[in-house]
Amino acid sequence: RRLARLHRLHRLHRPDHPPASAAEAPTPRHRGVGAMWSSGPEAVADVALPGGVRPGTYALHPALLDAALHPLAAEGATGPGMLPHIWRDVRVRAAATAAARVRVHLTPVGPDVVSADLTDPDGRPLASIGSLVLRPIPAADAGPSGAQEADGLLVPHWTPVSEPADAAADEPWTDLTKALAAAGAVPRTVVLRCRTDTDETPAAVRETLLEVLNAAQGFLGDERLEDSRLVVVTRGAIAVEDKQNPGTRPAHRAVWGLVRSAQAEHPGRFILLDEDGIAASREAFAAALATGESQLALRGGSAYRPALGSGADAPIPGGSWDAARAVLITGGLGWLGRITARHLVEQHGVRQLILMGRGAPGPDAERVIADLRDLGARVRTVACDAADRESLAGVLDGLARAGVRIGGVVHAAGFLEGRLLTDLTADDLERSLRPKVDAVFNLHELTAGLGLSAFVVYSSVAGTLNSAGQGAYAAANAYLEGLMEQRHAAGDPGVAIVWGQWDVSGGMGSTLTNAQIDRMARAGILLIPIEQGLRFLDAAVHGNRPVAVAGRWDRDALAAQHRGGTLPRLLESLLPADAGKPGRGEYPPSATLPHDNGDTAAAEGDDTVLERLLAEVAGVLGHASADAIDPDVAFDHVGMDSLGAVELRNRLMATMGLRLPATFVFDWPTPRLLADVLGQEPPSDGRTSTENGNGTQTP
Repeated sequence: RRLARLHRLHRLHRPDHPPASAAEAPTPRHRGVGAMWSSGPEAVADVALPGGVRPGTYALHPALLDAALHPLAAEGATGPGMLPHIWRDVRVRAAATAAARVRVHLTPVGPDVVSADLTDPDGRPLASIGSLVLRPIPAADAGPSGAQEADGLLVPHWTPVSEPADAAADEPWTDLTKALAAAGAVPRTVVLRCRTDTDETPAAVRETLLEVLNAAQGFLGDERLEDSRLVVVTRGAIAVEDKQNPGTRPAHRAVWGLVRSAQAEHPGRFILLDEDGIAASREAFAAALATGESQLALRGGSAYRPALGSGADAPIPGGSWDAARAVLITGGLGWLGRITARHLVEQHGVRQLILMGRGAPGPDAERVIADLRDLGARVRTVACDAADRESLAGVLDGLARAGVRIGGVVHAAGFLEGRLLTDLTADDLERSLRPKVDAVFNLHELTAGLGLSAFVVYSSVAGTLNSAGQGAYAAANAYLEGLMEQRHAAGDPGVAIVWGQWDVSGGMGSTLTNAQIDRMARAGILLIPIEQGLRFLDAAVHGNRPVAVAGRWDRDALAAQHRGGTLPRLLESLLPADAGKPGRGEYPPSATLPHDNGDTAAAEGDDTVLERLLAEVAGVLGHASADAIDPDVAFDHVGMDSLGAVELRNRLMATMGLRLPATFVFDWPTPRLLADVLGQEPPSDGRTSTENGNGTQTP
C-alpha cells in the first residue's frame, strides 16, 4: 500500500495530471469544490477555501478538509453518495498550515473504504488519510419525499379543510368558566377565548399565558371534564397566506406554543382555533370543529389547517448581510452564537462583530474570538443581558457614540427546561420567556430606525410541533415567530429560524439525556450537521418568509407515527402521497382483548396484555426487545421519566384504545401491576376503566 501511495503521489506531481483520458465528473453542489474528475475508480478534485477566508493557525483549515471530502457525497464519484465514518492513519505536514488550495486524490482500498492524499497545486504532499471507512448517506438526508429539495428549508403554510358531510353545526358547547362553576354535567366541547385587548409587549405575553395556563390546568384537574375537549380560541395568532388577517398578536402566538405542548401531553383534549372575528367565521365555528382537526384557522368563514412545504416557492430575495456594517449577535458567546459569527466572517465577509453575552467570554469563546481576529474581523464582546431593556439601550447608545453602525441582528440565546403542563408555574414561564420574549422585543424596538438588512432570531421546533414537556419553552419560541410575522407585514426584515436539534455537544443540546435524544429520534427528528445548519441559515436569511423550519426528518419514523395515529398533523405533509389515512396502531382496542370466564383463558389474556405493555415500555425506553424489561421492576427504576410516562400513556391510548390517568406510573408502579388492571373486563359502556389501589374508578 505504501508503494502504491508513493506511485500515486508521483503521478499527482506530474504536470500532465489529470490525464487527457480522465473523465470529468459532475461537480458537487458544495462550497470550495472546483474541478473534479475521475480516472477509473479514483476520484480527484481541486478545492479551495471560500473567498475572504484565510488559512489561519490550523494545522489544516477545517473548511478546506471538509471541502476535500465533499466528492465522497457526489453520486458517481466513488459509487453511491457516502459520508466519512471512521478515520485511520491521518498525517498532516507542516506546510498544510498555509494551504488555501489543495488537490485531493481519493482511491478505493476496500469495500466502502478509501485513502486520501492532499497536495498543493504543484503536487507537493500536504496531508494523507491512510484509511477512511465510509457509510452511505441516509435516505433521510435527501429530505422527506423531496420536501427538502431546493434550499432545504420548509415553510409553514395553511391549506383549506373540507367540511365533513355530516358536520354537526349545532353541537352544544359552553364557556370554560361556566363549565368549571357548573354543578352538573357539561357538554363535550368547552371553549376558552383568549382576551383580545393585548399587544406584543412582554407584559401582555405573560398575562395572556398565565390566564391560559391556569385555565388549562383547571380544565385538566376537573374530573367532570375528563370526557371534554377544550377549544382555545385566539385571534391574529397566525397569518394565513393570501387571506384577510386580523392584526397580528404575538401574545396569542405564544398561546399556540403552550397549547401545542398540551396537545402532545394530552391527545384529544385540546383544540387550537384562530379566528378573524367576522360573522361568517363565528357561524362556521361548530362546523370547523366537526372536521376533527386539532389546529385550525377560520378566515372569512372557511377553515384552514397548518402544513409544511418546500421553501423553493419563495424566490424573491429577502434579507442579506451588510458587510460594511456590524452584526450584533446576542447569545454570541455561546456555542451557537460562535459558529454563527465564524460563518458570517468566513462566508459573508462580515468584518465587524459584536458578541453579546451575560458574562465574560470563556476559554472556548476566547479561542474563537482569536480565530475571528486572525481572519481580519474586528470583534467586540459586550457583557449585557438583552432582556434588560435599560442595559441594552445603554450598550446600543455607546456603540453609536463609538461610530459603530449596526446592520444586522442575530438572537441566539435561550433557556431550555422541561416540565409537564400540569406542573408548570409562573416562575417556569419567567425563566423561558425572559431570554426569548423580553430580549427579542427589546431588540425589535431599540433597533428600529437603524435600517437593518437582517433581523434573525433562532427559534425551536418546540414552538411549532407538539412537544411534550416543553410548554414554557414552546410558548417563548412561538412568540418569536409571531413577532417576525408582524415585522414582515410591516416591511421590516425579520425571520425566525425554527431549528431542529444540532449535531453538537455544546449549547442547550448538551443538557439532553440519551433518553431525550432517543425520544427525538422516534419522533422523526434527526440531528443537523453543522455545515447543513449553516446552509439553512443562509437560505432562511435570503428567503422571503418570516418563518422557516430548518430540520432533518426520518421518514420511516414519521410513517411509524402516522400508522400509530400519533404523528402531528403538521408533519403529515412530509409523508409520501400513498401514506394513507392515520391509523390507531397495530393493536385492536382493549375492549376486544381476549377475556373468558375460565381461569386459564383469563390468564392467557393477561399475558397478552403484559406482552403488549412490555413492548410499548421497551419502545419508549429505546430497547430493541421487550426482553430487556423486567415486569416486576418499578417504572422509575428502569429509566422511565415523566416525559417517558406521557409517551407510554399516549402509546397505550393509540395502540390499545386505553385511557389512563397522568399518575398511572405511581398508581401501578410496575408493568405487571398495570397489566393486571388493564386486563380487567371492560365496563358495559365499552370504555376501558382502571382501578387504583384505593378502589376508585378512573374512566
